[in-house]
Amino acid sequence: MTISVIGRKKRKNNGFTLIELVLVLSIAIILILLSMPTFSKVYMDTKLKNSVQGIAWTLRYAYQSAITEGVRYRAHFDVLSGIYWLEKQQEGSLSTFAKINTALVKEKILPAGISFKSAELVDIIMSPSGFSDSASIYVTDDKDKVYTIFFSGLTGQVTVLDYEKQRS
Repeated sequence: MTISVIGRKKRKNNGFTLIELVLVLSIAIILILLSMPTFSKVYMDTKLKNSVQGIAWTLRYAYQSAITEGVRYRAHFDVLSGIYWLEKQQEGSLSTFAKINTALVKEKILPAGISFKSAELVDIIMSPSGFSDSASIYVTDDKDKVYTIFFSGLTGQVTVLDYEKQRS
């Protein structure tokens, strides 16, 4: 215990005052609120990039599987619903395909806020000979950021071009 000059007991300062706590919390809340638009943009960009990478992987998988297994594969894109999946040619039939639904390959739905840009149904057929349909698929978000996925039917190469590269 210490005694001040006037003779009163002086308390030791063991904590923070209510005003100090409120001030620190207010500053933290303001910083969080200011950074929320940035986090939201990063989250949407990540969802868009992951969707595009998933589509590119699906196309590569179908192309390689068609060649290795010796059967035709079809990548089917339901543009209006934002759903895509792979189908495999049925044995003994040239025109009948069955949807593939395994742990590795299954129907995929684009996340909320992500959609295909074109308004048509797209089917890309991959043949065992290595020659396939060429196609361009456009994927966009709510902010009109567009990724273009080019699939070369001659080489099976999948190229992704993002919005910034398209503008320059």
